[in-house]
Amino acid sequence: MDMDLLLMQIYGNVGRFNKHSCSPNLCAKNVMYYCGDKRVPHIIFFASKSIYPLDELNYHYNHRIVHFQDKNLL
Repeated sequence: MDMDLLLMQIYGNVGRFNKHSCSPNLCAKNVMYYCGDKRVPHIIFFASKSIYPLDELNYHYNHRIVHFQDKNLL
């Protein structure tokens, strides 16, 4: 069987520290920026309420990647 495996102990980014919550303090948005492949959106987390020191970062795991249109930001 040929499959890919990503070990989060070795690879990953700070996103792995986000936890699930039904009342999250972060919201996930699909964002495109020039990275060579414009077909792949990057999931960016934004604060949806005030976050204080030592607060856990959490978001709702039901985030979906949806089709969106190109927009130029100034």
